[in-house]
Amino acid sequence: MATGMSDYTSETQANPFGPNSALGSPPTGAPSQVPYQYAAPAQTGGSGKITGAYICAVLSLLILPIIFGPVAIWLASKAGDEGHSGAGTARIVAICCMIAGFALGALMLMAN
Repeated sequence: MATGMSDYTSETQANPFGPNSALGSPPTGAPSQVPYQYAAPAQTGGSGKITGAYICAVLSLLILPIIFGPVAIWLASKAGDEGHSGAGTARIVAICCMIAGFALGALMLMAN
């Protein structure tokens, strides 16, 4: 008898509007017992790495292309691995800025 009674009380405690409950069905407009489904967070996909790639690309154009150029290319590649759609463009810009930085450095050395 104790087992049957504990089953009944646990059932009514788990669902107060269950079929065996004296309360009947839930009132209209009552909150659902189904948890709210939250939307998945938006994926940025490496946008910080893309920004860093562009900054390093500009720095490789102005100073130390041997250091900032490969870093820009690496950051753009990592952003591409994370699914950012602009990674290919950032990689091309990084390579072009690095080559232009080398060319400008060579021109400055030849001018002196």
